Amino acid sequence: MNDAGSDFIRVGTLGDLRDRGHMVIGTPSGAVLIIADGDDILALDNRCPHMGFPLHRGSIQDGILTCHWHHARFDVRSGSTFDLWADDVPLRAVRIVDGEVWVAATPAPRDEAGIGNAGCMTASPTTSPGDRKGGAGSHRGRRATHGNSARRSALRGHPSRALGGGAHDPYGAG
Repeated sequence: MNDAGSDFIRVGTLGDLRDRGHMVIGTPSGAVLIIADGDDILALDNRCPHMGFPLHRGSIQDGILTCHWHHARFDVRSGSTFDLWADDVPLRAVRIVDGEVWVAATPAPRDEAGIGNAGCMTASPTTSPGDRKGGAGSHRGRRATHGNSARRSALRGHPSRALGGGAHDPYGAG
């Protein structure tokens, strides 16, 4: 039974995701990258909108996901691009139910004002299906832009880490 709703897919346990740092799952609308970043659980399409390469092979530093192919950069909390030649990455809604992570089967509607954040959830042991910390309207920054020093300073303190590893998977499914 799907405890998070019929439009959500089970990813795994919160503990497993935190141990691994990230996971990639398949959905009817494509592969999804789920990231444990501090207290936040983030979900976004695993395809770089620039050329379609798998984002799980990239790296995260200061809350910025960099595609390893052409170095397109994205704010992991909003999906917004820092580069004019790349589109934004679609986000997925995340739910934590009884210690299990669930992700929306389809991308969240895009908030062009850049103030909503359906793809980010602050996980806590007491989070229930109705409790969404980090939901729409809670995103502290504005749309990510290349010269936005206030946004960049707000992202400082997040360690850099490579997401990729193992055999190259050109389709981003695992």
